[in-house]
Amino acid sequence: MPQSLPTAEILSDAKAYASVGDTDNAIAILLEGLTARASYEDELAIHTMLAQVCYSIWEKNKRDEAKSASTTILGEILKRTGEHVEPDYLDLYARALAETGTSPFPMRRLFRHRNLLGVFRELVHRESGDIAECGCAKGLSVVELCLAFQQHHPGWQGTGFHVFDSFAGLSVPGEKDAIDWSSEEAEHLSLNMRSGQYAFPLNLVQGNVHRLFPQVELHVGWIPQVFSAQPERAYRFVHIDVDLYQPTIDSLDYFFPRLSEGGIVITDDYSWPSARKAFDEFSVRNALELHATDTGQAFFVKERSN
Repeated sequence: MPQSLPTAEILSDAKAYASVGDTDNAIAILLEGLTARASYEDELAIHTMLAQVCYSIWEKNKRDEAKSASTTILGEILKRTGEHVEPDYLDLYARALAETGTSPFPMRRLFRHRNLLGVFRELVHRESGDIAECGCAKGLSVVELCLAFQQHHPGWQGTGFHVFDSFAGLSVPGEKDAIDWSSEEAEHLSLNMRSGQYAFPLNLVQGNVHRLFPQVELHVGWIPQVFSAQPERAYRFVHIDVDLYQPTIDSLDYFFPRLSEGGIVITDDYSWPSARKAFDEFSVRNALELHATDTGQAFFVKERSN
């Protein structure tokens, strides 16, 4: 394919292939076009079309095919950028994408979730207690964590894994979520930090998660009210991904007293000012050592008593 082929023509050809079910050629032409693109706008348009092709496969319940498509896309982009990801992790991540109908983009999420799983695997098989996630979107990280846990516990179907979500998106931002309009991230935050953002219906998440892990418990409600119905239990690993200050600090206040010694609480949102403020304040208040990853997460470990 000539490198001078306009992006509009690349997208049109790919759409034609996809419309007759030839997703392999649709993906191939898009990836070839991606190599030749120079502008951010062209790259974004091709990424969007690649995501649409993957989603169209998922909609037909062809999850093995969707996994193969995601693996091809991620692998080719990694090869061209010279970046490396462990094959077993890439396989797990691609499967979770395919099970939840999640786009392989943005690519930076691949590396962020690799760090998430690294922290999870380091802890979860040697400590006791349940596992929790606050804020799950389509259930991508839930499925990833469950797949990783199941690798060491064959036959496990989700027992002891709890998901807390409104299934109505973000709550209304508060005073401590105010955007610093002088920052480089202001525009991005204004587009994404809105009431209702990242809303995915309960039945969609149930299908994505319970198809593989039927015993995962999905708790519907706003934080912190949703916690009031919970019996007392200990947790070994808590993943907080709720973006805003108040639900983040409320989650920390709830889970920390219930965290097993040696247990971990991690946020996916340390690059977001609101969640970062909550984690920083909480760690100072409780004299906790906060560890940050190079992909925008932060976590602390509950120390063991002597």
